Formats: sequence, structure tokens, C-alpha cells
Amino acid sequence: MYMKNRLKLLALAFGFTFAAHAQSAEDATLKPIAGNKTIEVGLSLNGGINGQQVRFRKFKGNELAYRYGASVYYDYDKITEEANSSTFSLSFAPGMEKHFAGTKRLSPYIGFTVPLGVGRSHFEDATVEVKGATSTSPGNCNRNYLSARLNGLAGVDVYIIKNLYVGFEIGLGLGYTKYGDVEVNYKQDDLGINTHTIDGYHGFNFNNFAHSDIRIGFAF
Repeated sequence: MYMKNRLKLLALAFGFTFAAHAQSAEDATLKPIAGNKTIEVGLSLNGGINGQQVRFRKFKGNELAYRYGASVYYDYDKITEEANSSTFSLSFAPGMEKHFAGTKRLSPYIGFTVPLGVGRSHFEDATVEVKGATSTSPGNCNRNYLSARLNGLAGVDVYIIKNLYVGFEIGLGLGYTKYGDVEVNYKQDDLGINTHTIDGYHGFNFNNFAHSDIRIGFAF
């Protein structure tokens, strides 16, 4: 189903491309040139706009672009009158793209990006406050973290009409994540359980990826 949805969206994108073929022939290219900027969001394969990830690009030359991605997420749950949990995350991803000639409408590229992220979590009810996670069992829930990655990537932008494009991107990368300590403070002494700290840990991962969103953007 996932692959079928992706193919449908790609087919739709190319359908728009050929439908717009009547664009005036005097335009030598529909693609950005030095000095242009683009801004884009993801169009989810499951429907809707992914507003959590916004990307900005500035074309230093006709074939060289600097990119800056940013995302922010906040979730607050009022579980009961006395219990609540919250999660906040923020990421920033600078990078660079090298574009190739392609065609009037197609702009293939390779590049890299360095995503940096931070996350904070909290839980509290009538008996306990957890600083740094959303549960007293932080191995199976959100917890504080710092992360960094180095991703190599390849993608293509398809310009439907001048200044309007859709795109797709794949890549691979190495990531590091440091999970913070979790402080568990029990409010009632008669529970017989001492306040304690759960130590943090860190880890590396290496993986390939294909973004699940079809990117849609505008050049200006």
C-alpha cells in the first residue's frame, strides 16, 4: 500500500508536468538560478501536509544551493485531573546540494545535510514527578536527548510550472544520540520508595532512508 501510494503521487506529479507543457517556449528553464530561493513542505503519502518539517534553500549558483531544514514538535496530554505529560523536540538541518543539468523541468542533485536535534520530556501525577521522560520506565518512552547526524543524499525536483515544483529524496547516514538522565521524584514518603536517578546512555546508528513525503515547494 505504501509503495502504491508513492507511485500514485509520482504519477500525479508527472501528469501535472506534461499537462503544463504548454508553458511559453521562451522560458529557457523553469528551474531556479543563482540568487533564487525556495521554500517547501512535505506532502504525506498518507494524506495531508507535513507542517513539522519546513525547508529553505538559497541558490548560490545555478548548480549550487545551500539548504536549511527546521522542525518543531510539542505535545501536551492532560491524562487525568492530576496527571499530565509533555514532549518537546526541535531540530535544525543545514546542508548543501549540487544540482546537475537534467532537463528544462528536471533538476537532479546530490548533497549532504547535518541534522541536529534536541528533545525534552516530563511527566507528573499525584504521586510522582518524572523529569526527563514521560514514564517511570524511561526505556520504553520519550526521554530527553541530544542528537546529531551526517547524511548523504540524492534527489530530484520536477518543475510543474515556473517556480512550482515537487520532489523526492533518498539517502544514507550516520547518527549519534545521547539520552539524558531521568530524575524520578516520589511525592509521598509512605510509599517506601526513594527518589532516584536513571542514568542516561548513548548510541550510534547507520541506515539508509527514503523520505515518506513528496516535497512540494515554490521558488522566488
